[in-house]
Amino acid sequence: MRQEYGEWTPDLYGLIGSKNLTEAKNVLPKVGGYEPWPGLSNLNSEVLPFAPKGAIRAVRGNGTNVFFAAVQDTGTNLMELYQFRDSGGSNTWVDVSATSETYGSIRTRRCEFAQLGTSVFAASYVGDTQGFDLDVSTEFARVSTTCPRAAHCVVANGFLILGDLFTSDAGAVRNGVAWSGLNAPYTWPVPGTDAATAVLSGRNPLEGNGGPVQALVAGSEVVAVFQENAIWRMDFIGNDAVWAFNEVVADHGLLIKGAAVPFQRGVFYISDDGFRVFDYTSSTPVGKGRVDEWFREQYDPDYPDSVSMARDPKKTQIRMSFAAKGNSGVPNRVIVYDWVLNRFTYGEETVYSMLGAGTSPNSLDSPDVAGDQNTLEGNTGGGFDTDYDVLSFDDRQSGTFERTIGGFDSAFRLATSTGTSLTALMETGFIEPTPGRRSILSGVRSHIRGQNVTVQVAPVGEDLELPHALDFGLPAERQKDGMHYRELDARYFVFRFNPGAAWSEAGFWDMEFRPGGKV
Repeated sequence: MRQEYGEWTPDLYGLIGSKNLTEAKNVLPKVGGYEPWPGLSNLNSEVLPFAPKGAIRAVRGNGTNVFFAAVQDTGTNLMELYQFRDSGGSNTWVDVSATSETYGSIRTRRCEFAQLGTSVFAASYVGDTQGFDLDVSTEFARVSTTCPRAAHCVVANGFLILGDLFTSDAGAVRNGVAWSGLNAPYTWPVPGTDAATAVLSGRNPLEGNGGPVQALVAGSEVVAVFQENAIWRMDFIGNDAVWAFNEVVADHGLLIKGAAVPFQRGVFYISDDGFRVFDYTSSTPVGKGRVDEWFREQYDPDYPDSVSMARDPKKTQIRMSFAAKGNSGVPNRVIVYDWVLNRFTYGEETVYSMLGAGTSPNSLDSPDVAGDQNTLEGNTGGGFDTDYDVLSFDDRQSGTFERTIGGFDSAFRLATSTGTSLTALMETGFIEPTPGRRSILSGVRSHIRGQNVTVQVAPVGEDLELPHALDFGLPAERQKDGMHYRELDARYFVFRFNPGAAWSEAGFWDMEFRPGGKV
C-alpha cells in the first residue's frame, strides 16, 4: 500500500487514518515530499564577543557589503553595536557604538536595522535612534535631537519610519508611528509645524486599544503596522497628511516584537492565536490545527529576544528561529513555512539573528542592487586579505547562481545554510493498514534517495484510549530489493524513517502486509 510522506501536523498527533507526519525534523518541504536541511557553514573565523540580537547586511553604492550587529554585553548588560571591518590590517568585528552615548539594557529586546541611501539606522528603544553613514562614519551617532527613540524601524517610499516611540515633546507614544523628511532620514522637525509639512515629516498615534507597535513591515507600496491587538495599513498619499492610516485587523495583532517578515505581497507573522499570513487587506490563519500548539509547547516566552525571522532567497520559504523551553534563551529551534506548498517543518539548529532576503529590518539580501561585487568590505574601502575573503549571502557562485539564507552560528560567527545536512527524521501517526482488524506487517519500502536509510516500526495495541509507550526496536536497514523487513502483528503501526547521510529526496513509501485476526 503506497503512502505519501504527508504534511507535518504535530497538533494532530496520533490521528487515526491520517497520512500526515507527527515528526518532520531537519527536513525541508518540497514539491511531492521532503529534502535535506543543510546545516550552517561559517563564512569566516571571526567571532562576535556576545550573542547577536539583530543584524543587517548593508550595501554600498558600488555593491560591496558591510555587516552590522547589535549585542548585549554580558558584563554591563547594555547594548553595543558592532561592524565587520578592517582593523589594523585584518578584518574583525569592531565596536562602533556611539562614544558620546550610553545605551540601555537589551535583555528582552532586539535591535532593528534599516538602510536608506548610504546610511544605516538602528532602533532599539534602549537608546536614541542611531545613524551610520557608510562613506564617512566611524561610529554610530544620534540621528538628531528631535528624532524619536523607537523600538522598530523600516524604510519605505524614501522615508525612515519608526514605531513604538519615546519623543522629546510628548514622551512615550507606544502606539505611535513617526517618519522623517522625504529622502531626508536625518531631518525630524517637530510634528505639525510648517517645517515638518515642508519636508513631509510627521507623526501619528494609532487610535483605539491596539497597544504598542510591535513591528513595521514594508511592502512594495504600503507599510503594515502591527500592534499587540491590531494591524494597520499605511498608504502614501503625498498631501499634507502624507500617509493614510487604515485599521485592517481589529481582533488580534503581533505576539512577539519584530516577529513578522514580508514575502511577495504578504507578511508571515505569529499572533496570540498562532501563525498567520497578512496580505495587507486581511489575515488568514495558517498554523491552526497543524503547528500552533506545538509552537506554544516548545517556545520559551521568557526569551522573546531569541526570535528572529527571515525569508530564504532561494526558496518560497520563511524561517523563524527561537529558544525552546529549558535552553536558557539560546535559539535552538527553527520552524519553516513554505507559503506556496502551505507546509511547515522544523529543525534542531542554533541560529542567532536569522538573515535572508527581503526588505525587513533583519534583511540581508538586496538582489536589486546593481553591480553587486559580493565581497565583504571594511569601512576603509579595501577588500579582505586572502584568508578573510568570503562570499556574501547573495553571491551567485560561478555556475550555480545560488543565494542562501543564514545568520550567526552557536559560536557567534556569520554563517550560511550551505553546510552538511542535519540528521533527519520523519515519523507517522497511528496507521491502521486493515480497517477494523489486525494486520501482519512484513516490511516497508522507504523510497528515499540516499544511502544508509533505515526504518523503525512500533506496533500499537487496539485501545488507543490508553497511553502507549512506543517501542520502535532496532532500525531495519534497506536491502538490495529496496525492502526494510520487519515482521510484526498489530492493529496499528507507527513508522519512523531515518534518511541517514547524503540523501536527496523523500516522496512516498510502501508497506507490505496481509490482514490478520479480528480484534
